[in-house]
Amino acid sequence: GQIHVAFRLVDTVREITFTALWRLLLPILSEHQHDRDALLRQVDRLLLLSSAVTLPLCGGLALSLVPLTTLLLGPAWHEAGAAAEPLVALTVLLALMFPSGTALIAVGQARFIMLANFAGLAATVAFVLLVRPATPREAVLVWCGAQLFVSPYSLWVNARALAVGLIRPLRAGVPMLLVTAAGVTAAMILDTGAGPLESLIRRLVVFVVVVVAGVVPLLWSLHAGYFTPRPGAAGGAANVVPASDPRKSPRPL
Repeated sequence: GQIHVAFRLVDTVREITFTALWRLLLPILSEHQHDRDALLRQVDRLLLLSSAVTLPLCGGLALSLVPLTTLLLGPAWHEAGAAAEPLVALTVLLALMFPSGTALIAVGQARFIMLANFAGLAATVAFVLLVRPATPREAVLVWCGAQLFVSPYSLWVNARALAVGLIRPLRAGVPMLLVTAAGVTAAMILDTGAGPLESLIRRLVVFVVVVVAGVVPLLWSLHAGYFTPRPGAAGGAANVVPASDPRKSPRPL
């Protein structure tokens, strides 16, 4: 039961959020499937916007897992809440990769995602047979290890579809990642270690204050166009090629 709860605590939030993002992002990115420069600009814009929602959500989830689980289910379930924390870190990585992964679908290269899923399944089975997890944390670490095993491949195929370097598609999410990390750090430092309810409230209040202070200027900068490359900045029409053309060499990071 504790192993099941550890996964469901994070999976529920992730699946609802990612499903909504999928429905919103795919039509937008599909409109630019034959123009890689325009597609990359949309990936940057959508990652900046989506990260302003998904990353603070992950930060709040990381801060509330243990106190909320203890408060609602009792001290015996403390291990389940603590075990789910690595899943939140993995969700952060998946959130940063999500727009570029959706772009991979938009350009008609879904087969690479299928291959990554098969590899992840095989890695999970291998890790389970090797480690034989018996606790919630061991089960979570096995799952996270399998996902991290296929992450380099996923990063590569996403970047290849956009004709850029390996980590270039994640760049627009870095500002919000730093803001979220600052909020989580401040909340943990100012947590006095009191009861679960007081700890939960204190953590979330501090986190919200820090994140709002960072999100407002970030979104204002987006509205002002500071994070939006000009159409000619990446080479304009000279770089407009079919997205499925494998001969297009990646641009440097």
